[in-house]
Amino acid sequence: MTVTDTDAPPAVTSDATALAPPRPAPGFAALIGTGDHRKIGRLWIGTSFLFLLASGVAGALLGAEKLDTSSIDVLDVDAVAEIFSLHAVAGVFLFLVPLLLGLAIAIVPQQIGSPTVAFPRAAAAAYWTYLIGGAVVLTSFAADGGPGGSDPDAVALFLAAMILVLASLCLAAVCVATTGLGLRAEGMSLTRAPLFTWANIVAAGIWILTLPILAGILLLAYVDVKYGSTFIGGGEQLYLRMSWAWNQPTVYMYAIPVLGIVGDIVPVAARTRLTQHRIAMGCIGGFAVLSFGAWALPGFAPSTRGDLLLAYTDEVPFVAWSFLILLPLLGLTGLVADTLRRGTARVMSPLVWALSALVMLLAGAANGALVSVDPLDLLNTTGTTSQIHYVLAASALGLLGGLVYWSPLVWGRAFPEGPSLALAGGGLVGTIVLCLPDLVSGFLDQASLLGGAEDNVDAIEALNLVSLVGGGILILVALGFVGLLLKVGAGRDNDAVDPEQRDPWEGHTLEWAGDESPAITSEAPVYDARHAEVSS
Repeated sequence: MTVTDTDAPPAVTSDATALAPPRPAPGFAALIGTGDHRKIGRLWIGTSFLFLLASGVAGALLGAEKLDTSSIDVLDVDAVAEIFSLHAVAGVFLFLVPLLLGLAIAIVPQQIGSPTVAFPRAAAAAYWTYLIGGAVVLTSFAADGGPGGSDPDAVALFLAAMILVLASLCLAAVCVATTGLGLRAEGMSLTRAPLFTWANIVAAGIWILTLPILAGILLLAYVDVKYGSTFIGGGEQLYLRMSWAWNQPTVYMYAIPVLGIVGDIVPVAARTRLTQHRIAMGCIGGFAVLSFGAWALPGFAPSTRGDLLLAYTDEVPFVAWSFLILLPLLGLTGLVADTLRRGTARVMSPLVWALSALVMLLAGAANGALVSVDPLDLLNTTGTTSQIHYVLAASALGLLGGLVYWSPLVWGRAFPEGPSLALAGGGLVGTIVLCLPDLVSGFLDQASLLGGAEDNVDAIEALNLVSLVGGGILILVALGFVGLLLKVGAGRDNDAVDPEQRDPWEGHTLEWAGDESPAITSEAPVYDARHAEVSS
């Protein structure tokens, strides 16, 4: 048979680019379609800081309004409830939880030796859903919606958008938990997982159990707003029906990953292993279990009462939970202190951030124990506000410390140590100055909402001024941190880690291993490999 030209194999070209895979689309198109867990994590992190602006402005307005307890001058009377709700909703669900998830999506796969996060497209879809839902939440507040809003359509829009945001957070939490449970490298049993990974697994479990309950309440509220008060009493009770999600004990569930950050940073700073890794895992797990607070939500029957926040505080579980949650915190604090004692501690900014977060979290838990003591009458006073601010500010400090610590792996370059140390110190001072005066004014019977007691007015207003200064310090710290973050990530490819800054801390866990992954025989494989090389 005659071989024709059409039967001949195609000519081999010398152009190597003809066989190269197509380059990904640059710019925004690549960002929309990305499945890279580091890029997805950076999107969550960056967007969360944008939403922090809304919460910070609302908090500053509320703080300024408290300077004169006899009247409402700064805000419109009808807008007080909306501003109060905006401060809480934006601070927790648009800033803090997304920031936690962004850091987890970027770091957990690297810690367990996985090339990607589980369900990367779902993690990306969760981000875009969060972005759209969060933008609509802020729009609904601007249109006189949200809890306390007077426009029924805007309130309904807020409820639908918040359900969308909660769904996105749950989806991202599923991705993080599945990554930690199912994609660990060979040799990494669950008990050998780094504490940050473990903390995110248990935190994701608590969030997945809790946030859908809040979404269900919002769905019932939506039905009430659209078709008449049937389930929970309509939109006028919306804030009271939602507030359990950031009150004691539920507020602690937002701090769970921070305990993992502390547990990973401290042994690196001490240049030794963490004392009793498995006991530390038990402490974090116990803290997570005690932070589950869906049992504390008010009943579903419509009510004309204005004290629904008090519905569960006279029950034994509330008092018991308030004191018991101190135990795992104290246990982990003891392990951290022993690790620093045994090792050769060095001052590094992530350590200052982490220890500040742990101390403030302890202060918040102690404050919460005081709130649960009925004779002290701190419920529904600024003593309750103080506790919530302690816990949430401590969570934010720990997260900023985690961003500094893992910056070479997330942004490709390390934070400058001097400014980071200054900001960490400012964050600690700002948290104390914000929260402690509120606890004292709570003993003077200042209400948690705007207003005050008939007695001790001058003292209360002076304390409110000090607390406002503390809030201002925290705003400056946040702005300074964002400035550093922009400087670290500006003008370079964030996916290319600077070789000279690949491991500035001499880390212990797998994310610091580089191209060659060591054998995993403990919770600190890189520490093991480093000391084996020194010994040999």
